[in-house]
Amino acid sequence: MDTQRKLRTFYTLVITQALSLLGGYISSFAVSVWIYTETGDATPIALTAFFGFVPRALFYSFAGAFVDRLDRRLVMALGDTGQAIATLFLYITLITGTFQLWHLYAVVFVQALFQIFQGPAYTASITLLVPDTHRERANALRTLSTSIAQALAPSLGGLLYGLIGVQGAMFVDFATFIIAIVALFFLPIPRPEQTSIGRQFSGSFWRVVFGGFRFMWLHRPLLILILYIGMMNLLFSGILSIAIPYVFARLTDTAQTGIVLSVYGLGAIGGSLFMLVWGGVRPRVRLIMPAMALIGVLLIGIGISQNAFTLSLFLFSVMFIFALSSNAITSLLQAKVPSDVQGRVFAAMAQVSQILTIVGYLLVGPLADTVFEPALHTPFWQNVAMFVGDSAGAGIGLMYVFSGLLMFMLSVLVYRWPTVRFMERDLPDYAAITTS
Repeated sequence: MDTQRKLRTFYTLVITQALSLLGGYISSFAVSVWIYTETGDATPIALTAFFGFVPRALFYSFAGAFVDRLDRRLVMALGDTGQAIATLFLYITLITGTFQLWHLYAVVFVQALFQIFQGPAYTASITLLVPDTHRERANALRTLSTSIAQALAPSLGGLLYGLIGVQGAMFVDFATFIIAIVALFFLPIPRPEQTSIGRQFSGSFWRVVFGGFRFMWLHRPLLILILYIGMMNLLFSGILSIAIPYVFARLTDTAQTGIVLSVYGLGAIGGSLFMLVWGGVRPRVRLIMPAMALIGVLLIGIGISQNAFTLSLFLFSVMFIFALSSNAITSLLQAKVPSDVQGRVFAAMAQVSQILTIVGYLLVGPLADTVFEPALHTPFWQNVAMFVGDSAGAGIGLMYVFSGLLMFMLSVLVYRWPTVRFMERDLPDYAAITTS
């Protein structure tokens, strides 16, 4: 398959998958609003998020094994089909009046289960369709499409919810799945030819399942990189999960809070657009660790900010820089991991990140409510008040400062490690060897 045809396939894949994502986000928003309207409780929303995380934390490695064994186009189609069937089931329970909350939890669990097949297959397919010289731009375009879908979903979801109700929003979701599934059957996504490295990780089912972890164990710089990424997710995603209550506590104004969080959401779009134009640097490690260290500094800035302008500036910058770094990480792995092993490696990385992200989610809430915010009323606070203030939200602000310091120090330490800093020199590149 010639390069131009591969690029056309890539662009079509990005557009149709982004459309499917947009439908899913719209449906999720509408269902969340409807559930909260019907019950008046936040617990069902929190449980929905929990059941969406469980498959990602437990089963990613199994999904990676299937991604590398099967046609990746069919794996993505399977992912979309499974999610579409789950959406249809929930739609039927709503229109027949038989809906119960456990239906929602089951559907979210099943959809997350199919999503974990889709993600690694999608990322690994980019390696087969886009040459390494353009891979940062390709990954940035994928990230950009996801960020735009996330940004548009609340407004479109709210509009559709008002016009056609939750059932109508779910029907839109189902329709976007069908479009993505049909497109996949017509897209000529090549299959990777098995490499000598890939043959080392074939064999029994369990040998294949844990092939991603075994590959990283044998290529220690990549193992260190992925563990580092997991720790960054713990510190970064955990503290940002309480951005809404933190910003509101600092500003005590709903309108200003909404503006700040909207600017925050635009950061990832801005970073992806910049990467799309720029194309990144070589070696990529020169971007990854310094960018994460800079995010640590920006988190400190968020922690000491007490007005809408500086909060907007720092939150936007955090997501802007994070988009650059995450695209570079994906491109580095696409270059250093053989294409017939990438499904398992990306799945292993996602599993580590998801587990540590959940740890972060579980820690930050209790720490904010029982340790840092109550510390405002203790003599200790006089030592830090000059930096983070002493009004509501200052305790969470100090958590941002600590998270930023840890991110900065860990990034500097890892970057100073020669094994990591020179990994792109020492590890071979694996060109995508494909068969049509």
